[in-house]
Amino acid sequence: MEDVTTADLLAHRQSLQHLAGSTQKRYLAAIKSFFEWALESGIIPTNPAASLRLPRALGNKAPVFMTLDETRLLLNTAKLPRDVALFWCLSYGLRIAEVTALEIGDVTAPNGTGMDSLMVRGKGNKARTLPICAEAHDAISSYVSGRTDGAVFRVLDGSRPMGTAAIQKRFKKLAREAGIPAEKRHPHCMRHGFATRMLFDTKTIGGIYTVSKLLGHSRVATTEMYLHCSQK
Repeated sequence: MEDVTTADLLAHRQSLQHLAGSTQKRYLAAIKSFFEWALESGIIPTNPAASLRLPRALGNKAPVFMTLDETRLLLNTAKLPRDVALFWCLSYGLRIAEVTALEIGDVTAPNGTGMDSLMVRGKGNKARTLPICAEAHDAISSYVSGRTDGAVFRVLDGSRPMGTAAIQKRFKKLAREAGIPAEKRHPHCMRHGFATRMLFDTKTIGGIYTVSKLLGHSRVATTEMYLHCSQK
């Protein structure tokens, strides 16, 4: 083990290039952890893996995203108020878990900024305010009209909130009926579509840093995966 050098590890990393980025990252993370342990235990005097960088898990693979035309198609073909409201929320980049966590009080009217918004609770229960257009706000408000508290999205008979599995199933059914390609019949593809539009088709103040906040990412590096979606 003492004979292993950084050059040896770099050569090993190069030999893994045929594997998926996530697999490479797993292998190399294990190596780094092993040598960190060996150093702390006094088995080796220096850590040859200290400067070994982990590859980005997604490598150069771009997320599959729904185009603006496909998003409009879904919105235009939805008939039930609940489905229209659901598609509007997903079109603004909400995760499925964030949609299920939405409560009536999270749908807010224009404030000092003059914009409608949603209060979204993301991973780690971190809350963010997401500006939405008036049409989206009207659709969501119309759907929850008459209700004062509880979850925004409920099953059709109103007896209980919709869970993630129910949303996925409903989305897949409506996307199929609308003619959306099979590989895009997942709610997360709308989130990816929102991210790519904000990065490439709008003049968002603050660029990728603002988009990162709108998506609820804790690190801008996570948002960088969308840079593979365009040559711009």
